[in-house]
Amino acid sequence: MISGPLALTTRFVTSVSRNHDYRARLAVTGESEIATLCEGINSLLERIGDRDTKLQESEAFMRAILETAADGIITIDTQGIMQTVNHSAARIFGYEVEVRCPHFLYQRL
Repeated sequence: MISGPLALTTRFVTSVSRNHDYRARLAVTGESEIATLCEGINSLLERIGDRDTKLQESEAFMRAILETAADGIITIDTQGIMQTVNHSAARIFGYEVEVRCPHFLYQRL
């Protein structure tokens, strides 16, 4: 019977997708196609988890640079909309950094 293990696998994948819990793993027993599928899912989850961890570390590193830089740093996306303003840039323009990417600051640039 394939529907039981497949339904369990489907619920597991749905739960991981909803909760972003990349440490979760499926129990793999036997050598069936479902077991091979579960091994593949576990392998993908491990890779996703590793990349997620590296991304979080990279974001923390960039945030630390942005927050501690003596120079003013402003990032702007491809549409010309400011995404981030560090403390030094806000100070240069006389604004509080807590006001995230104020439109009036953009107009001054």
